[in-house]
Amino acid sequence: MAQVRLEMANAGVLGLWAGALGLSAATAAIAFPEMKSLEPQLGAYSAYDGEHWVLAAGHVAAGVFGISRLVELGCLGLASVLLVAIALRGRMGRSAMAPRLALLLALVALMGYRVGVLGARMDATLDEYWASAEAGDTETAAAARARFDADHGTATTTMAATLVLVLGSLGGGIAFPANSKPTGGGQ
Repeated sequence: MAQVRLEMANAGVLGLWAGALGLSAATAAIAFPEMKSLEPQLGAYSAYDGEHWVLAAGHVAAGVFGISRLVELGCLGLASVLLVAIALRGRMGRSAMAPRLALLLALVALMGYRVGVLGARMDATLDEYWASAEAGDTETAAAARARFDADHGTATTTMAATLVLVLGSLGGGIAFPANSKPTGGGQ
């Protein structure tokens, strides 16, 4: 029964992670077109000659992505602990556990890149964009926005890859549950 609870907890954590990814993507997909249609003029950026709707939507999206990042990191930690507990308490052979561990290791590596490299660079660029726009330095803001936009495709791809790996991990729990019998040679 403890194994079933561990598997259910793991599935719940992975489901939460997938939901956080989906919600952050949906927020951006809604916020940017909506802000563009509203054509806002932001008082804090009154000296900026660029598009204010991008700034407004960017602030909303950045907040949601920041919360999502914290949720994702928490889910990564919990999923790691749960999978170790499942492996230690289960009667699974190595061949049954290997796909689940491989997916988890891929998620650790991908999240390390997304948060530690790409995310850190994009956050710094975003801060430069906002500070330059607030100061009315449209040229510097435009250059920062261009650098941010250059990383945006990679960010989208890595988020999609994260979602695929999270869903694969969820599927791995279904295909290779902890109560699997060991298979030939793997103990």
